[in-house]
Amino acid sequence: MNKILFTVTILLALVSPALAGDQCAECHEERIGEIRAKKVIHSAIEDDACEDCHESHGDDERLVLVEEGSALCLQCHDDPAEGKVVHEAVTDGDCIDCHDPHSSDKASLLVDAVPELCLQCHDDPTEGKVVHEAVSDGSCTDCHNPHSSDQGALLTEGIPDLCSQCHDIPDEMNSLTHTALSDGECTDCHDPHSTEFSKLLIDKYETTRFPGGFSEEMYPLCFQCHESSLVTGGPEDTNFSNGSKNLHNVHVMGALKPNRYGIAKRGKARSCSICHSPHGTTQPFSLISKYVHKGIIFLTMTYTPSEDGGNCTVGCHKPQDYNRTAPDPRQGG
Repeated sequence: MNKILFTVTILLALVSPALAGDQCAECHEERIGEIRAKKVIHSAIEDDACEDCHESHGDDERLVLVEEGSALCLQCHDDPAEGKVVHEAVTDGDCIDCHDPHSSDKASLLVDAVPELCLQCHDDPTEGKVVHEAVSDGSCTDCHNPHSSDQGALLTEGIPDLCSQCHDIPDEMNSLTHTALSDGECTDCHDPHSTEFSKLLIDKYETTRFPGGFSEEMYPLCFQCHESSLVTGGPEDTNFSNGSKNLHNVHVMGALKPNRYGIAKRGKARSCSICHSPHGTTQPFSLISKYVHKGIIFLTMTYTPSEDGGNCTVGCHKPQDYNRTAPDPRQGG
């Protein structure tokens, strides 16, 4: 009897421990063939180390794993959830929601290509009329870490450093930057994925040099931070005034001048962008120093501040002075 028990013990010891690939192939040859036919194969498969993940027997549904869920993967892989912000797919899901544990035709053993894989959970970010080239030509993972990050929105780097990998950084080109950029982020004005507006702006910003009039609906992007009274109000609402005359009103809405019948009519209205850069310049108030179109300089602007006003020397009119307390009579007010 003891001899029989000893023999059985030896046989179990020979059968149960390590699983080699060729041993598994005796029953799973077809499945192993399918796995090895893929372009990217998990190293545990390449090393014929089925036993790294599976016990030597299973149940009615599957082979029994030596550990469950991500605990199994973390026996070999570093924990991908060490950043301050962790992807919900990592915290609430399982590695195999995104990765095939055996093999795949996709990089990193993904179960589907990016962005199709991401769109299984996330809304399509490319539904706007204008789509960021980083989205249409690249990959979600060009900007986002799929596991975790120390940056918000799982970004691979902070803003504007991330944006500067493809775009010029305005504050490197200009000594005075728009406070929207110096105090905020690119995404305060630009949608990083897609939008209905040009230049991926999050709202309308009229850039036609002479738009034919003014309404607040033409500049909702600007009026998220600036008061519309800069244009529509009196001299108390802006520093750009000559006595009682609001010079923003004159430029953006058009100067009021009587026609030959004595009826006051508005002159040519100008957009904000005809004088101001949305990013920054070498001059105060984000005033542009030159207007360039298709590589040709059409006009220059030089602004000289004074104690209570300033002087503009531009290519579109003679040098003009303005003073808030002692108005220049040439400007009215």
